[in-house]
Amino acid sequence: MALIWMDGFDTYGSHNQRLDAMLGSSLYVRGRCVADNGTRTGRGMAIRFQQAPGNSDEIRKAFPAVDEIIVGFAWKTDEIATLRNICDFYYDNQFGTNRLQCGLWMAGTGAVTFGYYDSGGTSTVRVKLFESHPNVMFPAVWHFVEVRVKLHETEGHVIVRVDGQTVLAGYGRTKNAAAPSLCNIFRTGNGHLEDIVNNVVYLDDLYICDTQGGVYNDFLGDVVVHAVMPHSDAGPNDMAVFGGGLSHASAVSDVPPDNDVSYLYSNTEGHVDMFNVDQLPANIIDVLAVSVHARVKKDAAGTSMMKLKARYDDETDDSPAIPLTTQYVTRSQVYEIAPDGGAWNRVKANNMQVGVEII
Repeated sequence: MALIWMDGFDTYGSHNQRLDAMLGSSLYVRGRCVADNGTRTGRGMAIRFQQAPGNSDEIRKAFPAVDEIIVGFAWKTDEIATLRNICDFYYDNQFGTNRLQCGLWMAGTGAVTFGYYDSGGTSTVRVKLFESHPNVMFPAVWHFVEVRVKLHETEGHVIVRVDGQTVLAGYGRTKNAAAPSLCNIFRTGNGHLEDIVNNVVYLDDLYICDTQGGVYNDFLGDVVVHAVMPHSDAGPNDMAVFGGGLSHASAVSDVPPDNDVSYLYSNTEGHVDMFNVDQLPANIIDVLAVSVHARVKKDAAGTSMMKLKARYDDETDDSPAIPLTTQYVTRSQVYEIAPDGGAWNRVKANNMQVGVEII
């Protein structure tokens, strides 16, 4: 595993729509936010975190535990404050104990500050470790923030980049003494601990990597995560159509997903539906990776499985078998390499087909 996750938040809902339920069934362990059309590129959607004291909006993304993690995301806050939480890293032992490990903040001077959390007695407090120069971030401005942190009691390290420039680097302690040197939850949103004040924060174009594998195991740089939707049938298209228009693609191209209003269905093992997708915007000149998503459910008890599929130049890559539930859940598969065995590029992404198979 190297590229764990990427999300541009383009397909979950319309402007000002609460996304709590949708994100909660779309591979986030917590999603409290609102869709917002004020993106940094003018395309798609971002998400907006609103807050009143004691009621913070946030998202939390879980992944297999690692000792070093890399995240990047576009971030904006409406106003500068004495201290504004940007993101946090957690370790959950998956048996009832969840520890804050470390976090990143925007200071009132426009500096970024990194620190660890200390669980002492019944409270958790933050301890500042490293800080940048002032004026590396500004209110009401989209910045692309990247953090690489290795968790350790004495030999950890952290590097923070803002808009492609390294603004902070430090070595030493980077974790909560009450937790192991591991991270398996990334959190961002509005406020945390004593940071909880009225404010609005925006997020877009999120990626998460670990340091494993031969590619995408370091900073990816300032990237855009852009959604392309099915626009026509590519064949085979074996399933039956409910709702939608004349094509199979029209039943699964709704933004946001309309669940039981229009969909494809089949009870036959081996049935496949494949689709051509929208073209990328002209100013996207390179493609690093592709992630295929499907919102699916089964309609009765019993084992039911599917595979996600990506196809280019008559070569197809399949995901592992994915189990289905009786409620809609979004499933995904990241394809770091194109089906032909080479790197992705704009031509391949524009000419790929994506789909699902009943197994």
